[in-house]
Amino acid sequence: MFAIRQSGLTQHCAMSAMESSTKKYVGESVDSISQQVSTQGTTPVLRVNEIFGPTIQGEGPDAGKPAVFLRLARCNLTCEWCDTRYSWDLESYPEIGSVMDVGEIAERLKREVVSDSTLIVVTGGEPLLQTKGLEALVPLLYDNAIAFETNGTLPPSKLLDEWCSHWTVSPKLENSGVAKELRYRPKVLETFAEMGAAFKFVAWESESFDEIDEIVETHCIEPASVWIMPEGTEGDMLCDVARVIVDDVISRGYNLSMRHQVLIWGDTRGV
Repeated sequence: MFAIRQSGLTQHCAMSAMESSTKKYVGESVDSISQQVSTQGTTPVLRVNEIFGPTIQGEGPDAGKPAVFLRLARCNLTCEWCDTRYSWDLESYPEIGSVMDVGEIAERLKREVVSDSTLIVVTGGEPLLQTKGLEALVPLLYDNAIAFETNGTLPPSKLLDEWCSHWTVSPKLENSGVAKELRYRPKVLETFAEMGAAFKFVAWESESFDEIDEIVETHCIEPASVWIMPEGTEGDMLCDVARVIVDDVISRGYNLSMRHQVLIWGDTRGV
């Protein structure tokens, strides 16, 4: 678990936007999803889109490290450029996932772990929609480092944070095509920033950096904790976009995150 940030980063950060008093999510509500998939009888379960590995983490601060992935189904956002629509888009992918017992999930994940350095990455969709089931799963993975990927719209529970080695938060920008009141939760981002999470943003043009800079400044995020990832599902496109944005990344002290899995395997699932 990350230590709380020190000195200036623990100061109160002025919020530039007020949170809506009524949480509105695309499709089903958080509560309805949680009730559907947190238990089956008395056994904790999760709705799983896919489990795969061993492979490498392709993005963010752990890029290149050996990893096993648990991708959960369902999401509360519908980003236009999302490359994992198969985890939440019921219209295009009627079978977005199956309900699995957390014990079975833990066994599957552990079978794919190849060394002590292998990360178990919990991603989605939006995994924090299924917090109750995850709280039952993570103690079963006590021998392994667990990394969570989230879109930053839902707060982490205390128990998940205790078991999480680190968080990668990917706030969605205007380029996602999602309304701001759905994708931007200031208090949630403030919580993750105080926890020392890494922040990852998708960009393909210089104009995106005005919005990124505002979030970073508003929530007192260290530039060294920010990763900028070029949008694209083909290697040539990734490199082209990276050349467009790299100077903006360097000038701000941010990190550039290429998508290793795309550069190696292309637009392929399960790698």
